[in-house]
Amino acid sequence: ARPSQCSCYVGPVNRLHYFDCYTKELSSVPAAIPVNTQILQLQNNRIQSLPVGVFDSVGSQ
Repeated sequence: ARPSQCSCYVGPVNRLHYFDCYTKELSSVPAAIPVNTQILQLQNNRIQSLPVGVFDSVGSQ
């Protein structure tokens, strides 16, 4: 998965930090998810499994 296919933005109403990988034909979770991500959108991809620790680099707030 290439994070460059995904986009980062702040929601105009809720002010949450989005990392949007919606419908990008990804077969795995991107390796470089921004640490300030609050909403991660991975719907409509080809991801079949989530390895243990795949989200460990994402910060909790």
